[in-house]
Amino acid sequence: MRIGCIGTGGTGKTTTLRLLEPYTEFPYQPGVMRGVFKEQNVPAEANQHKMSAIDRWRLQKAGFDKKIAQDDANPVGLFDRTLLDHMIYCMIWAWERITDNTCKSMLLLTRENLEAYDLLFYFPLYDWDVPDDGMRENRYASRLAWDLMARSFLADVKIGPIIMPNDTPQARAEFMLGEIQKRIRVGGAPVAQAAR
Repeated sequence: MRIGCIGTGGTGKTTTLRLLEPYTEFPYQPGVMRGVFKEQNVPAEANQHKMSAIDRWRLQKAGFDKKIAQDDANPVGLFDRTLLDHMIYCMIWAWERITDNTCKSMLLLTRENLEAYDLLFYFPLYDWDVPDDGMRENRYASRLAWDLMARSFLADVKIGPIIMPNDTPQARAEFMLGEIQKRIRVGGAPVAQAAR
């Protein structure tokens, strides 16, 4: 089973999946972008403000391509991000370097990618204080732009993910587990059992 999470930085995807993973047979598949930043010697997301447009595009496109490779190599798992997440970051950071044909191709690939997931969870942008982890861009305006783009794309392609409630990390993991149990059964028994 392929379970994907969509949401801007700091919305609780990683925390929720890490809490959920021990209660499922599905391995956690981390986001790929931190690895791309490391490979390209970019210490933090905000460093892109000082990069040229072409360098931002190369960085974000590398993440987009790496996400495609991750999904191709892992048909099963709890995925921290989807290709939609990466497409939006490409648009935010490098829109001026993306040709029309490339953009249309990315949109098609993103839709196909989302359709390959068995379950999708959307982590909305709630009004939380997000601690600075030294990597992600924490400006609210940037995160809001990301969230609005994601909502627009999902509405346009008529893909309705399950909305993650504004709750504690543990309650969110339990909510997610409940949704998985509702939909997936193996031999009449739930795939995942929460420890009680």
